[in-house]
Formats: sequence, structure tokens, C-alpha cells
Amino acid sequence: MGNVNNSKIKNWDSLTISLLVVSLILIVFSFFAPSIFTKPASSDLFDFTGKGEIGDVIGGIMNPFIALVGVLLTFLAFYMQIKANHLQRELFINGLEAEKNKIAEAEAKEHITRLKVVKALINSITKYYRKNGDQLKEYIELEKKFPLKTNIFNSSTSSSYQNFMKIDLLETYNSLSFYFKDKEIDWEKDFIKVLDNLDFYDKMIKELRERYNSHVNKKFNILTETGEKLNAIMNDILVNSDLKDNTHNQAFFDNTIVEANFEKLQTDFLIPIIKDILQLFKDSGNPIFQNFIERLSYVNKKIGGEKFQALNHVNNFEEYYNNYFNTDDELRKIEEFNSLIDI
Repeated sequence: MGNVNNSKIKNWDSLTISLLVVSLILIVFSFFAPSIFTKPASSDLFDFTGKGEIGDVIGGIMNPFIALVGVLLTFLAFYMQIKANHLQRELFINGLEAEKNKIAEAEAKEHITRLKVVKALINSITKYYRKNGDQLKEYIELEKKFPLKTNIFNSSTSSSYQNFMKIDLLETYNSLSFYFKDKEIDWEKDFIKVLDNLDFYDKMIKELRERYNSHVNKKFNILTETGEKLNAIMNDILVNSDLKDNTHNQAFFDNTIVEANFEKLQTDFLIPIIKDILQLFKDSGNPIFQNFIERLSYVNKKIGGEKFQALNHVNNFEEYYNNYFNTDDELRKIEEFNSLIDI
């Protein structure tokens, strides 16, 4: 734009050139006018000789031409001033337009940069949610198969959602408005839904992790207490002359060598030995056998109760998984919206 304006300043228009040419011709002609108009003429109509003193003749002849040149040059000066004012106005307007375009480009760049960050964060968040879903599935399978073990829910952690929430949502909304302004997409409702889903999944995963921690701590404490009681009972069995050689005692040792396998202890040791001791109590009526039965039954009940609690727990987790991870319509909606931001 600056080169065009400079060209306008340097290049005179036809009127300017014409006025200068006419003025130059008149000035030059004024010097020759006295000689021309005081020569004898072939016709009396154009004969100006003897019309007065020579000075008066020269002044009278040249002055009109010089005055006319002055008028033309005065007009030319005003005309050039008008052109300069017009050009200055154009330069001012063009400067404003350039500044406006510069500001618009900076705003556009800021919007695009913000949307790139938002898109990357949403992508990271959805991957984090899906990974938690996979880890939840693995945990459910383990908990179903081994309800009396301390199974691990390897719930991933991520700061992506916290970083996403640090972004000014109004600015994000404005950036989305800028991006979708020329696109016929009803994005506002989808964006609000995305925000709701992101918040819901974040809170749900935190809640599942808290429930898991509570469950696994409670299970660990109960099974630890139960194992200690069972060890104490076993010590008493081993010093009892009628029970120390019971054929089911070996099952206790087989299932406690490294880690207590409470399911096997229940099926291979507790239930069979309770039946044996119950028969001894019926045969002898010895109250010591009744005491063993009560203590072993208590341990068996605690193990059965914890198994029941573990299955209830895992069924609850499975319901979450089926509703929000296995059928991942809500997660897909987040991903579909994110794909609309094609930058």
C-alpha cells in the first residue's frame, strides 16, 4: 500500500501537467508578446504600433499574461494542496486498516493457539479415561476370579483435566466461536455436553479409586485378622492329641507357605476339619471340640462374608464399567467433538 501511495505522490495527473505547461507557455509568450504586438501588421485590425509609449505597451501587453500565469499557479497550488490532503487522508485510513488487520491476525493466532492447547488436553484426557476403563476391566476380572486376594486396581493418574480446568472457559468459548463462525455446526450444545462429560468421568474415576482403596484396605484388615485367628487355632490343633494328626491339617500348610490362599483354606481345610471335629463332638461330647467348632466356624464365616462383600463390590464396579466404558457413547462424543477442531 505504501508503494502505491508513493507513486501517487510522485506521478502528477494530467490537469497538473496541463496547468504547468500552459503557465510555462504564457510566461515564455509574455516575453515575446511586446515584440509581436508592436510590429507593423498587414491589417489595421492587428496593428498596435503607435498606440502609446513603449513601456506602457510592454507592461500593458505582458501584465495580463503574467497575471493569468499567477492565477493558474495559484489554482495549481490549491489543487496540489487538495491532492495532498486527500492523499494524507488515504494514508491515514490505510494505516488504520493495516493496524486493524494486524490486530485481527494477532487475535486469530491467539485463538488458534488456545484451541491447539484445548484439543491436545482433551485428547490426553480421553486417552486417560479409556486407559482407566481398561485397567478397571482387568481389576474386575481379577476380583471375580480371586475375591479373597488383594487384587490391584492400577488406576492411572493424570493432570490433564486439572490443566484443562485452569484454562479460562470464556476465552475457550470465544476461540471456538471464532473457529466455527463460518461453519454450519451447532457446536455450543456439544461443547457444554463435553464439559459435563469430562467433569463426570473425572469425578467418577476419583470415586472408583476411593471405593477401591476403602475396599482393599478393609479386605486386607479382615483377612489379616482372620489369618491371625486361624494361625492361633492351628497352634491349638497341633497340641491337641485328637486333632494333631488330622488328615486335613496338611491342607493348611500347603495353602499358607507363601501367602494365605483363603479360598483353598476354606474348601480344603476349614470345611472338612469342622465336619471331622463336629463328629468327634457328637461322639464324645467333649466341650473342647465345641470350642474348636465355634472358633473355626467364626473364621469360616468371616472368610465367606468377605468373599460375599468382594463379589458385591466387583459387581458394582462392573456396572460402572458396562455403563461408561464398555458402552462408551459419552467418551465417543468427547472424541467426536474434539475431531471437529481440525487444526
